[in-house]
Amino acid sequence: MKVFKFSALALFIGVLSACGNLRIKAYQPFQAPAKAKSVALTSFYMAPPELPKVPAADAEAFNKKLFKLEADLNALMSAKLNDYYTLLDQGIEAQLDVECLAGKELEAGPRFARSQQKQELEALQIEGARNFKNILLAEGGLTFFEFQGGDISKYIEDSPRLKGAVRSNLKNLGTDMMAVAYSRLALERVTRYGQKANLKLKLDIYIFDEQGRPIGHGYGETVPVTIEGTELSDFELVLDQYGTLQQEVLTELAKREE
Repeated sequence: MKVFKFSALALFIGVLSACGNLRIKAYQPFQAPAKAKSVALTSFYMAPPELPKVPAADAEAFNKKLFKLEADLNALMSAKLNDYYTLLDQGIEAQLDVECLAGKELEAGPRFARSQQKQELEALQIEGARNFKNILLAEGGLTFFEFQGGDISKYIEDSPRLKGAVRSNLKNLGTDMMAVAYSRLALERVTRYGQKANLKLKLDIYIFDEQGRPIGHGYGETVPVTIEGTELSDFELVLDQYGTLQQEVLTELAKREE
């Protein structure tokens, strides 16, 4: 087990803890197989923002403002992403009571290079997108999954290739389970003329066993805040709620049915 250190990362957990009720759901509470002791945290993705679509004219007006912030917002999300990855590594060990390997710990495995060669990096580019084309992957992570327009959930829920991808890579990584996380900002409820919209952060955490079967899926989203879409600081305020969101999702995942 890794040694936990209290650092600036820990501050995320307490950020805005009084901001109201989060929406948290364990679609599948975590239940590790009897002999399973370790999990490989292979990926932490930050997908492009989910943009408002209706009312059409109002959403278009709001999105035009957001596109002007695209480069700065991508840079901001990239800067946060590695901290999220590290924090989830620590959180899985502390709250789910299993050894979690991520980043350099995974790289130290004797067959890590084989998994690197199997990555599907092309999937991190959204085909046909004019804005927010890239899905961001935390440094040190691996990606074996596919996306549809930036959404990984459909692949995880429906693709017949998922189990094979998990099985083959767990053999290379030397762990009993695999975890991936998928986060994104979401905008909705645009006001007239696109003056304002609601912004929140969403998070999915998935865990699979050595056969590629899902053995845990937790979801959460922060309390929406109303923004005008012109200030980068508004987006940072929501992104900084990640620690509280992760803690609540893992808490829900760890609950056992009576």
